[in-house]
Order: sequence, then structure tokens, then C-alpha cells
Amino acid sequence: MLVAHLSDCHLTVGALGAEPAAGLLRAIGAAAAVQPRPDVLVISGDLVEHGTLEEYEVLAEVLSRSPLPVHLATGNHDRRAPLLAVFAGSEHLPLPAGSSAGAGEVRHVVEHEDARVVLLDSLVEPGEDGSHVRGAGRLGPRQVAWLEEVLTERARTPTLLVLHHPPVRVGLPFLDGMGLLDAAALGEVVGRHPQVRGVLAGHVHRQVTGTLAGAVVSSAGSTFRQSALELSSDRPPGYVAEPTTFLLHRLDATGYVVHTVAVSHAGAVLAV
Repeated sequence: MLVAHLSDCHLTVGALGAEPAAGLLRAIGAAAAVQPRPDVLVISGDLVEHGTLEEYEVLAEVLSRSPLPVHLATGNHDRRAPLLAVFAGSEHLPLPAGSSAGAGEVRHVVEHEDARVVLLDSLVEPGEDGSHVRGAGRLGPRQVAWLEEVLTERARTPTLLVLHHPPVRVGLPFLDGMGLLDAAALGEVVGRHPQVRGVLAGHVHRQVTGTLAGAVVSSAGSTFRQSALELSSDRPPGYVAEPTTFLLHRLDATGYVVHTVAVSHAGAVLAV
């Protein structure tokens, strides 16, 4: 199974919306140009900037141009009600029976003959938790229990998990201060299910690799703008004009590898 992994599109409306929309469209085009073509494309959250209905309508318009099946996860900039108003029940966001904007997490499973992709919801909506760190994520006990059940169903099938907040410290203090608050609970589940080969994340706006209970954690860069490498302080890292990339995950019974694929600032292939 080939999975193209994009993240942090931050689509918006008005004059400021042109650049992030064009960046996402370029990334989708680059992913679709890979041969063999990826089986699925996932976007690991921060789909839009402000979580408005109008922004999700822009996202729907961009995704309508994709020749690849696209599946969506939430990030801290997203909002469930407008997201579901536009995408619930679509191929991008097929939901468990009975799901609605007020019924809990936006999560689903992509089944493939030889592999699975489980998309999780680490969004904490404003007002859901008064003690919550702004921008941080949480899966919650109910979703962790659901994940345990899902992984038990096909215990021998290679599986990838997708969520917005990396479940590991990435070494950027500002972003580590708003990470996944229940990463330890996720790690316990992953540790009991060795078929989980990779955890696909975003949030960092940089390509970062780590490990969680034996699984590879890969944070994709943003399709819009990349964070500076700020390792020595907890101030916001700011953004830099680094190349746009996406990750390509190759998963089968024989192994798991991750490729970084350039989208912008890419030169031609050179002869040896």
C-alpha cells in the first residue's frame, strides 16, 4: 500500500487564501504524479486556518480536483461542526454510524486488502477543557478504547495511524509545549499491537521522525509554510521559505519505508 501524507494546509478565504490553496493543489498534483500512483492520500490536520464553513467549502473545491482518494484528520485549527457540515458521509470523511458534530471524535478507518489506515481526532475544541493548553491535543479515553478495538479486529494486518499532534517530543520547545497530552496512553496501545508500523502526524510544519513503542512516527511538513528550526528556546519559531514536501509511506507485509518527496523548489533529475 502506498500512502501519500500531506499536512497543515491552513486554507482560508479572501485575498490571503490564494497561496495556501495553490500550495495544497500543487502537493496533490505531485502526489498523483508518483508512479505507481498512491492508493490513498491523507491530510493530518489543520485543514483550514479558522475552522469556518467557508474555509471548508474552499477545501472541498480543491479536493474535487484530486484524482486520488483523500481522507481527512482534524488539527487544532479545525472545528468539527463546520467540517462535518461539508464533509460528513463523503469519501473524505466516512464516519461511524450515528456520528454527528456533537457525538464525539471525527475518526474512521480506511480498509485495504493488505493494510489499514486509522485516522484519529486529537482536536480539543475551545471550551471542551478549561485546563487545556491552547493548541495541544488529546485523544481521550473513549477514542483510545475505540482504537484498541479497531486494532484487535485485524491484528495481523500492517497498519498506519494518522493524527495531528505528534505523540513524541520533537525538540522544538514551543511545539512540545502544545503536543499530544495523552501520548503515553497511545503508546500503550501501540505497544500491544505490533502491526502498527507507523504513526503519521503534522502540527510541526517540518518533517520530523521519531519512534513510539516500536512504531515510526513521521511528521509531515506543511503544504503552505514551514517552521524554522528553533531548538534552543520556547519562543514561536516563525516561518521560513523552505521547500514544500510531502511524505510517501510504503507499507506491506515485508516492511515499511517513508520517502520525502519535494513539491516546490524542486530541480530536474540529473544524469549520473
